[in-house]
Amino acid sequence: MYGRADTPYRALPKAADMVQESVPLIAAIPQPAGAPPLHLGFLNCEKDEVLCTAWAVSLPSIYHFHLPKQADPQPKTVLHIIPLNISAVTTADIVSIPAASKARYLEYDEYTGVLHPIDGLLQKFGLLMPLGYFLWAVGNIPSWVMMIGISFVSRQVMSRRMGNRPGLGAGDVAPPQPPAGISRGAPAAGAPKAGGAGSKKRR
Repeated sequence: MYGRADTPYRALPKAADMVQESVPLIAAIPQPAGAPPLHLGFLNCEKDEVLCTAWAVSLPSIYHFHLPKQADPQPKTVLHIIPLNISAVTTADIVSIPAASKARYLEYDEYTGVLHPIDGLLQKFGLLMPLGYFLWAVGNIPSWVMMIGISFVSRQVMSRRMGNRPGLGAGDVAPPQPPAGISRGAPAAGAPKAGGAGSKKRR
């Protein structure tokens, strides 16, 4: 039994044309007796950016869903994600995904991650689409806004660190420290010693 094959793709001429040409060929594939027909669909990631972001779609690719039977005690939707080579994909490649003697989607590991559109952990808790909106919003923030925010936060952190130094007020500046090995009261090199010729009184 085959499930639904959703095809996310960007409006790129070659991939889009190949997908369009493969639709009637895939729909005409004979199915085993009692199996439901194939259901095909497009997902345009230029229009549905939030959904594609939530699914972490790598463009262009084909999502092959194998839907469970209603009688299954623990229904599970098996998902295989098949990436397409945009420069070399052909209609025959796409048709062979569900139609070959050994369907090509079986060559790819089953996806069971948290971003699974049906059985994923985030989807079960209703968090998949909110995550998609959040990631989409972050990705569309202008770079100059991010730079201003980072600069503001760094200034706040540095001002707090300087204000919390012991023995210093908010506007005080720490006095310069002498180099290591020189005591604070020692005279500088070349300075006249007390009681020497430089300190004699004039007559």
